[in-house]
Amino acid sequence: MFGLNIDKLFLTFVFLIPLMPRATSLGPERWVVPALMVLLIGGWIINLRRVVPFHGSNLQLLALILGFSIAAFVFRVLVHGELELEYPRIIARILFAVGLVAMTHWLCSTTIAKKTVFKAFLLGFLTTSLLTVFCGITGIQILEEDSIKPSRFFGLYKSTGIFRSFGEFGIMGGIAWTYLIIYARRLTPSFWLLAATLVLMALLVAQSRNVYFTWLVVTLLATTLLLFRLPKFLYAFLAVFIVLLPVVVEFSIPILQETSFGNKIVGTGTILERNVDVRFDQYGDALVMASRDPSSALLGCSRQSWEELMLETHGNVIAPHNHFLSNVVFSGLIGGGVWICGLFIFPCILLSQSIDTEDPIVAISLVSLVGAMVGLSFYEGFFSVVVMLAIAMAWSVGFSQLGMSPTQAMTTDSHAWFETS
Repeated sequence: MFGLNIDKLFLTFVFLIPLMPRATSLGPERWVVPALMVLLIGGWIINLRRVVPFHGSNLQLLALILGFSIAAFVFRVLVHGELELEYPRIIARILFAVGLVAMTHWLCSTTIAKKTVFKAFLLGFLTTSLLTVFCGITGIQILEEDSIKPSRFFGLYKSTGIFRSFGEFGIMGGIAWTYLIIYARRLTPSFWLLAATLVLMALLVAQSRNVYFTWLVVTLLATTLLLFRLPKFLYAFLAVFIVLLPVVVEFSIPILQETSFGNKIVGTGTILERNVDVRFDQYGDALVMASRDPSSALLGCSRQSWEELMLETHGNVIAPHNHFLSNVVFSGLIGGGVWICGLFIFPCILLSQSIDTEDPIVAISLVSLVGAMVGLSFYEGFFSVVVMLAIAMAWSVGFSQLGMSPTQAMTTDSHAWFETS
């Protein structure tokens, strides 16, 4: 009975992820995500002894990675005397960490199939897609005042549909699209065609380069996995390459700006496109910061120091538009490096060890995590429940495939909602 309740709680949460407002949004809606996270974690704790126990080493390792990284961040905050300024981010990181452990534990211990979890997420994203297309056509705003912006490419309003950042919208769309590509033959043609059309329309209406780039990467990788079996070391290389992707793009900007098409992508320093240029310049800014204070490279710099540097170099205070850079800047190479390697690069390597299996969930989990990494390369996302889902799925599937989980994490589910026989 209790196991069934916790399954319903988590599945409902997964369905609602695409419909949740950003935790960093303004107004009362900013409390929706933390409130739902507290509800989820509370239900998990109450049912902790009643769900199927999981004694694998992955939860211990995950908790160690999260604990060390957060401790490094807190240490930097205390050293620089920024507790009053940074305490919301500390709380957010702790809430994210506990939620990630809870989600991973549930995915490892439940008898609900992974495909059911992905389908619950897909249905939530299809709901968001409907809103996105509707808002893009009509220009109607929902809750957040900046949810609708002027058209960039197609004459439609630039929209995320509801209260979502474009970075997070791209990550969600990448996961949904990955599921549809890899599971295409196992879904009824009518449902697949309807879902694929809706997802693509929503991604198109977003008119975000981050969304398009994420879509392109996950499409290429998912299609490749269906057609070929690549050497396993390439997946580790791909993960590292994505972390350093903005550096590669930075060197490519001068070449892109020589063409009219390239100018539309990266801009030429205009106010509209200035945020694109600055996102790549911030890697150089981080090196400047480290040269001035070598200890900040290891332990992280204060937010005040970063803001002062932004005013000096760009004339405006701009937060790092990159999850990986942000973690290295504010937690240092030590704390940020453990966070990046432990939560992203390591599970990519873990999943690559089982990529030859016939189970499509392995490929979906790997591509979904890669898609999340691509989105995070141009979006800070320090508190993102969709990223939490991608990491938890990667950890639970990776360890299950290696035989380190005693539970039936990959069982078939009686609720084959849209599958053909």
